[in-house]
Amino acid sequence: MLKYIGTIAQVFNLLLHGEFERFHVTLSHQFLPVYFAVWRRVFSRYPKPRNAQGIARDPIMVYQMAKVGSRSVLFSLEYSYARHTLPGVPIYHIHKLADLDAHEERARRSSDVEELKTVRQYRQILRDFDELPDQHWNVISLVRDPVARNVGAFFHNLDRYIPNWKIFWKEGSLTTAEIMQVFLRDEQAHHTADGWFDVEFKSVLGIDVYGVPFNTAEGYRLYSNPPKVDLVIIRLEDLNRVAVPVMDKFLGIHDFKLYPSNIGDEKEYAKVYRAFKATPLPLDYVQRIYQSRFARHFYTETEITAFTNKWARLTRPRSR
Repeated sequence: MLKYIGTIAQVFNLLLHGEFERFHVTLSHQFLPVYFAVWRRVFSRYPKPRNAQGIARDPIMVYQMAKVGSRSVLFSLEYSYARHTLPGVPIYHIHKLADLDAHEERARRSSDVEELKTVRQYRQILRDFDELPDQHWNVISLVRDPVARNVGAFFHNLDRYIPNWKIFWKEGSLTTAEIMQVFLRDEQAHHTADGWFDVEFKSVLGIDVYGVPFNTAEGYRLYSNPPKVDLVIIRLEDLNRVAVPVMDKFLGIHDFKLYPSNIGDEKEYAKVYRAFKATPLPLDYVQRIYQSRFARHFYTETEITAFTNKWARLTRPRSR
């Protein structure tokens, strides 16, 4: 119930702030699945597709590490397929399919009911993927500046890192410097991106992302493991520029539009998040992250220098 109350509040907050298009789209995104479910229950089928010629009907995975901007892609895809009356096309949002036993064990140790539910969903998707050999899947993945991803992941889990942080921040007993110390302490979390594609895509999809150069000029690259999988990886930094042509080329959605969703600056931690991002990160930390295989595969030297200057608040590039 609280989830639905929060969703309703979010929708009408858009209206109050004059974001009429996002209000309409978000309301439609919430309403259309209910409409389709009722229609199917009454007529034992979905309504006929609308202007959907050429749009891919195979299952879609939006499959990537956490905090790379995938919610906007997921939301926009779900709305696009609903708008074309294609509710029967499965669209899954996935962060991991490898080593689900370990994932489940961590969820059980922390008594995280929602995470256990997520693991069960992931197991079913993996069974469908493994046990339906003739089924083709379209996979969409995103990558992001790894320092920005690390910061986003940290704040998404801020309650776990600093319980009761809201109280401490409000009363002034929690400083940005103290938050920075906690952020830098979890060394393992900062290197998630570097091995993620080997652990997930190489083992599950049979695609070696690092085996071919990434097209940094285009901002995306297509991969294939025929006949099972077609994959596109998009850099978040290029998403606004390439989302429309990529979705046309990859899924045949000729009128795709990207809508922002799950934005950190709109969340309950928005103020502390902005304060943290305005604070320079240690240069040695930033340089260590940008020396990773992940960073150097998906970003150019010029882009890495710009990222380094941004996060370490350097006025000009420093020699190594």
